[in-house]
Amino acid sequence: MTLYFVRHTDALPGLDDASRPLSPKGITDAARIGKYLKLRGVRPGAAYTSPLLRAKQTLQGILAECARGQPPVMREDDALLNETLPDAFSGWLRAQVNGEDTLLIGHSPTIGERVATLLRMKDPLALHFSKGAIACLETEDCRRARLEFFLRLPDLPY
Repeated sequence: MTLYFVRHTDALPGLDDASRPLSPKGITDAARIGKYLKLRGVRPGAAYTSPLLRAKQTLQGILAECARGQPPVMREDDALLNETLPDAFSGWLRAQVNGEDTLLIGHSPTIGERVATLLRMKDPLALHFSKGAIACLETEDCRRARLEFFLRLPDLPY
């Protein structure tokens, strides 16, 4: 199965971190990610996001562009918050993913740490996920994975 880890796109500043919406740039960038994934033939069977508004809006923008026919149900889960401990996230991931290609929208720094863990990288901070970065991983058991690609927004072809 394929896992697509995406860091949320650019958000507006605000005092209430949980309710910060995407900026106009963030909205455009989420659509760009969706178009890129659509061009690659990505058809996610599952989609998870942290409950923070900017992550939810990023996932909505991606799915609006890449989901064909019946889009997957968008599920919010606290497991994608930075506060979730690594072992708790690993257990959650194995319990949720059931063979479907899956989109996961999260936050820095833990999104990079989670990908690094699945790739068995020694340095959990080795991958810097800028806003909108995408890591595509192939896995059989959600315990280890192989990196298919890692892209940042400036590297998207349009």
